[in-house]
Amino acid sequence: MRKKFNNSAFDAEIVVVLDIETIVPDQQPDERGFPKWPRHQPVVASLLTAMAVGQGKWRFQLDNLEMTSGGEGPFYDTLNSRLPKDGLLLTANGRGFDMPALALGAMAARRFELSTLSALSRANRYDAVHTDICELFSNYGGAPKPALAEICAVLGIPVKVDTHG
Repeated sequence: MRKKFNNSAFDAEIVVVLDIETIVPDQQPDERGFPKWPRHQPVVASLLTAMAVGQGKWRFQLDNLEMTSGGEGPFYDTLNSRLPKDGLLLTANGRGFDMPALALGAMAARRFELSTLSALSRANRYDAVHTDICELFSNYGGAPKPALAEICAVLGIPVKVDTHG
């Protein structure tokens, strides 16, 4: 995968697709709408890693990290170790939800030295290290940001329809 940025080529040898699942511990049964991201607590992080192995071939690995009660620190440590240090992070609304929720959760778990998570959560929207496809399809705010389900519907990709996000 080659991405142009500031007139230079970025060759990603590693691409990691990240998605998280969260809960809102204090959500009331009659509460309507999607709660703001700071109220969400990550409980699962799924990472699909594609690694170039040469001659146009890729190796794929799927990891699902589960948060356990009292295991918040190790969850964030493991997540930090699986994020790409010299590759590309690919998310869907990751800049607006996943990365801020993970960064705040890591702070709450007193994990302040997670350099990869920190760098990716603070990456400039035009940076070559984190691509948020919802921002990409909205031309970085030039058009309304689409939901992932809307993008998938146009492309004929099935999605979950019984939950938000």
